[in-house]
Amino acid sequence: MPRTSCTAVSSSSLTKLDEDLIYLEGHAEHLLDGLLWLKKKHTIFRPMMDKQLRTWRGSGKQWPGFITIHMTLFFSCALDIANLGLDDDERTPSIAKIVNKLKKNITVRQELRRRYAVTVFPVIDEEQKDQAHMAIIHDLEQQWAAEWEARFDEEYEQLLSLWKKLKGSRPLKAFKEIRDKLAAHTDLVYVDGVYKPLLDIGTLGLTWGDTTMTIHQMKKIIELINRLVRRAGFDWDSLEEQNYQAATAFWRELPETPMPEDEIVPGYEALIKIPFKEPRKPK
Repeated sequence: MPRTSCTAVSSSSLTKLDEDLIYLEGHAEHLLDGLLWLKKKHTIFRPMMDKQLRTWRGSGKQWPGFITIHMTLFFSCALDIANLGLDDDERTPSIAKIVNKLKKNITVRQELRRRYAVTVFPVIDEEQKDQAHMAIIHDLEQQWAAEWEARFDEEYEQLLSLWKKLKGSRPLKAFKEIRDKLAAHTDLVYVDGVYKPLLDIGTLGLTWGDTTMTIHQMKKIIELINRLVRRAGFDWDSLEEQNYQAATAFWRELPETPMPEDEIVPGYEALIKIPFKEPRKPK
């Protein structure tokens, strides 16, 4: 996915806090959009790891088309993973940039916490006239708000912990290498009288399963970001079903066992042990 640039629209009536909040909300929303597009592509790519499907659709005269789709989707997914995770351009949405802004700006974080915890119970006109009743409602709202503030703090700490783990992971660093040296552009090196790509993917230690696992980790992080920044959730079950149906329609036949994103996919246990290599043409 090409990098998405978000240009902030400033107004003299907006405070610095307002601008920071608008910035975070806009980037969090587009970060989620980027993840949804990544997951859609990965759902089409993932069945290509199934040996039965590769034999059925990747043999003989079908091989050139199969390997073209295979490698195009992989490099596109690698590019998206690196961009959505680590891009540091101020105009582009990424996990790294949003987390850094939340960590560094306590004023923004406090305002997001306040908004996250706002609790208002509905009351009718007659109830508003009853001071004793309204006092009880006010106390309940305060109790609920305190619980939501505690939940915000818990989810914020969870966000930091998950991002620290993913940021330091070998797969994410490898996907960044692929983006920087192969996917976004190709770095060449002159060796033994010929030019060849500087990066040999086989040296990165990636497995096919690393793509699935990294996207799953990013999903949880981006879900937390959107809850904390936008107070917004997402119907992941419907998305997974739509993506699965799309993959089924495209490939026409998939393994009978469903492949939800959060579970081991068919063939995964074997593939996870295989170093990343471009599949060889069947004999």
